[in-house]
Amino acid sequence: MTTIFKNLWNRRRHNAWLFIELILVTILTWIIVDPVAVSISDTSLPLGYDADRLVYVSIKSIPDDAPGYDAAADSADRKRAAVDAIMAKVRQYPGVERATHVLNYSLIGDQSCSMGNLNTGNDAVDTIAKYHKSIQYVTGEQYFETYGFKSSEGSPDVATVSKIISDGGSNLVISRQLGEVYWPGENAIGKRVILNTWQLKNGADTIWGTVRGVVEGARAHSMDRSYAMQFYNYEPNDNKYTSLNSLNVVLRLRDGVDMNDFLAEFRPWGNTALKADNLYMLSAMPYQSIIDDTETSYGIRSERSLKILLAAFFLLNLVLGTIGCFWLQTRKRVEEIGVRRAYGARRHHIVGMLLGESAVLATVSVLIGDIIYLQWALKYGLDAGFTNNSGLNIIDNWVSHFGEHFLIISAIVYAIILVCVLIGTLIPAISASRVNVTDALRDE
Repeated sequence: MTTIFKNLWNRRRHNAWLFIELILVTILTWIIVDPVAVSISDTSLPLGYDADRLVYVSIKSIPDDAPGYDAAADSADRKRAAVDAIMAKVRQYPGVERATHVLNYSLIGDQSCSMGNLNTGNDAVDTIAKYHKSIQYVTGEQYFETYGFKSSEGSPDVATVSKIISDGGSNLVISRQLGEVYWPGENAIGKRVILNTWQLKNGADTIWGTVRGVVEGARAHSMDRSYAMQFYNYEPNDNKYTSLNSLNVVLRLRDGVDMNDFLAEFRPWGNTALKADNLYMLSAMPYQSIIDDTETSYGIRSERSLKILLAAFFLLNLVLGTIGCFWLQTRKRVEEIGVRRAYGARRHHIVGMLLGESAVLATVSVLIGDIIYLQWALKYGLDAGFTNNSGLNIIDNWVSHFGEHFLIISAIVYAIILVCVLIGTLIPAISASRVNVTDALRDE
C-alpha cells in the first residue's frame, strides 16, 4: 500500500487530469443515476392490492337511439335486476374467485381516482394539508376481498368491512397509513371525521362520519408514493339506477388461473352471455392495462423510458471513456513495468499495484465528487421520483430518508466508476506485465 501511495504522489502531475476528470464524472453520474434508481425503486413498490389476478370488465348500456334498445328496461327496478343478473353470471364463471362492481370515478389505478382531505375537527392536525386518494365502494359487493386488501390489526375482517352499511351518518374505511397520519399511535376504529366541511361555511349543521374499518393501504396510482386512502360506502338508490349507463366490473381470478387463457375464453362468452336488458359487455382486459394507461397519460412511462435511455447512453460513454483513459495511462508505463520486472517484481505484484493505484485514485475522486454534490443536495434535495403537489408522501423507505438515500446512490456511483476504472486498468496491466523485459528496457 505504501508503494501505491508513493507512486501516486510521484505521478501526481500525470494523474491530475485523471483526478479532475473522475470528480466531474462522479457528479454527472450522480445526476443521471439518482432519478433512474428512484424510478426503478418506485416501480418495484407493492401496489397494496393484487393487480396480477384482476380483470376489468366494462359494461355499457345500449344508446336510446340504437337498434335493440328497450325503453321499458330503463326503469330503476329493471336496471337493478340487470346489474344483479350480470354480477351473478360473472361470479359463477369458472376461474372467478370474487367479483365486484365499482363506480366510474372510483377505480384504483385509473386517472379518475379523486382526491380527498379528512377533517377531524382538530385544528392542530387539520391545518396541515394532508391530501390523499378517496374511493367510493358499493356496499356489500365484495369490494375489499376482490381487490385483495388486507385488514389491519384491530379492524374487522375485509368481508365484514365490505358489508358495512350507513347507520344514519356515513361510515368510512381508511388505510392504516392514513390513520397513522391523523391519529398516530392510536387505533382509528371509532374515530370521527367531519364530512360536510364546505357546507359549514354557510351555516350548515355538522355531519359526522365514523371510521368503521381499517385496511392496509394501496397506491391509488402506481406512481404515487403514498398508501394513504379513504373509502366511502355507497348504496345506489333508484335515482342512481335510473341514470346508470355503464358498469365497471372487477374480477379476481382464482390462484393458478392463467390470465391470457382466461380472457381468451371469457371474452367470446361475455359477448353473448353478459347481456341483460339494455346492458352488454363492451370489453374485458387485464387490470394492469388500466394502470399502464394511467402511467402513459401522466407521462410516467415516457419519462421513465427517457431516464433509462439517457442513463444507458451516458453509462456507455462513461465506460468507454474511463476505460480508454486508464488503458492509455497504463500502456504508457510499459517501460516502468520493464524496470520493475528487471528488478524481480512478479507479474501479479505489478498488476496488483496498478489496480491498487487506480482504485485509490477512483475512491478519492468519488469521495470528493460526492461531497461536492452533497452541497447541491442539501440545498435543492435529492430526487423524489414522480411528485404530485397535492399528494401525501408517506412511504417510508430509503428514498424518503436523506442520509440513507445519499449513501445508497453514492455506493452505486462508486461501484460504477470503480468497475470502469478497474476494467480500464486490468486488461492493459496484464498485457504490460507479460512484455519481454529486454523489449521494455530498449527505449528506457
